[in-house]
Amino acid sequence: MEVFNLFIYSAIILIVFYLFYSARLKKKRAQKKIYLEKQWGKQKATDYYNFDAIAKYFLRRKSKDEAFHTLSSREIEDLDLHEVFKYINRTRSKIGEQYLYNRLLNIPTKEDRAAFILDQEFFANQEECIEIQSVLERLSHPKIYQLEELINGEQIKKPKYYPIIVLSTLTVLASLILAPKFPILLFLLIPSYLVNLFFHYSNKSNLNIYMGAFGQLFSVYKIAKKLQSFSSVQQLQKDLQFLKTLRNLKLKSRFLDDGQLMNNEFGIAFWVILEQFKILFNYETLIFINLLDDLNKKHKDLDDLFNFIGSIDLHISLQSLKAGEPKTCIPEFHASKAIQTKHVYHPLLETPITNNLSLQAKSLLLTGSNMSGKTTFIRTIALNLVLGQTLNLCFAESFNAPYARLYTAIRISDDILSKTSYFKEEVNQLDHFIKMSRSSSPAIFVLDEIFKGTNTKERIASAYGVLKYINTPKHIVLVSTHDTELTELLANQNYDLYYFSENINQNQLTFDYKIKKGQLENGNAIKILELNNFPSEIIQDAHHQLTEQ
Repeated sequence: MEVFNLFIYSAIILIVFYLFYSARLKKKRAQKKIYLEKQWGKQKATDYYNFDAIAKYFLRRKSKDEAFHTLSSREIEDLDLHEVFKYINRTRSKIGEQYLYNRLLNIPTKEDRAAFILDQEFFANQEECIEIQSVLERLSHPKIYQLEELINGEQIKKPKYYPIIVLSTLTVLASLILAPKFPILLFLLIPSYLVNLFFHYSNKSNLNIYMGAFGQLFSVYKIAKKLQSFSSVQQLQKDLQFLKTLRNLKLKSRFLDDGQLMNNEFGIAFWVILEQFKILFNYETLIFINLLDDLNKKHKDLDDLFNFIGSIDLHISLQSLKAGEPKTCIPEFHASKAIQTKHVYHPLLETPITNNLSLQAKSLLLTGSNMSGKTTFIRTIALNLVLGQTLNLCFAESFNAPYARLYTAIRISDDILSKTSYFKEEVNQLDHFIKMSRSSSPAIFVLDEIFKGTNTKERIASAYGVLKYINTPKHIVLVSTHDTELTELLANQNYDLYYFSENINQNQLTFDYKIKKGQLENGNAIKILELNNFPSEIIQDAHHQLTEQ
């Protein structure tokens, strides 16, 4: 009777504990949902982004060569794409972050983009999107970044000494089974243990490569199964065969994850005992080798799992982004040499000024005063071209442009480590432009202050030659410059002239940051010196030298 009562009391305690835990978990998730509702349409409240981890999937994925065009580190720096990523990112999982980063830097083929546009239509229900975000939030731990290791990591092959491992394990089993009848066989356990000890710790280095990733597979798989219940997800992807294929892989990976045991003294004691068991029977080594076989066969299924979660997170992220922006549009792309934008703006500006641009069968030569906004404008057009092609979203009222590859030369600097001067760096980049301009595939070249690393006469002559050469009937050039002499040289070379200017009222220099059609007549450099109280002798000499030219 006492044993029965003890059993009853224990059951009651377990039930109470379970109910308490369930109520606490339910309350926590309800609070998370309220938080996500408040965050809808807002930038994520985080200051730290681990771009080394975020970029790994992009840098290592084998399928990136299938993209129409992959942006280089030059475009990433010139267009501040890491800062742009921070701004547009509304994903809730670490997989979503990696997926968004990869999508942002890989301009897809037209077929891939068409499929992406169709998928966006399934996530119009804001309430369900927030419900899905609350599920995706469970994959926000930094360890989730490691899952991509199973997809893109270096494949480890089954060791050549695998038969010896099997034989050694069978020897141990046979010794234990036959020991009651032949006790002398127990002596075989000592050499077998030592041999297995070697195999066990030889395998640890390989296991450590994948341990973090295997440890996350179980959690990611559970979330993928949970996402199946949402109607928008069911419309997005009806074929989830990869979940069935990965079931065994997920279960096996669970047997290798004993990291939780190291969190307390009792766990450590149990871990020590478990470790001896693993050594004696080669339990960990055999499961790991078996997992490697499965892993090598199921790379595509793992990639499908990653893309399944990443695409859902990305589509909902874009819905949240659009909800919080004053003006976004779906771009239109064509095959002709033309750009038409209406009220286009840069998302990173605190108080952005919108502008319009119209180029028909021509390129853009943009002049302007110092600090007037010309460099920001060409960045704005280039950035929206990238976002339009990769995410089907532009920060504008309308955006119409060719579907084109993008090459930039904006933030060029000298390289001290490789002993390369600024001018040599610029020459290298322009040489790349020239090679790309020979392609029949449309391209857009974006340049800021071309050849500013050399003297005026040679700068203008060299710039004229390069800008004329790369401005083919297939390509568009967007170039900003201080050299007004280039306007006269390129006006008849299929370049439209635009400019930015300043206003001076009551000795105050102000800018409207509005682009204007035509040619800039005067600069503002001397006026800026004057407004900053430079000595009058400097100002007079500067004006005198200007009139002498």
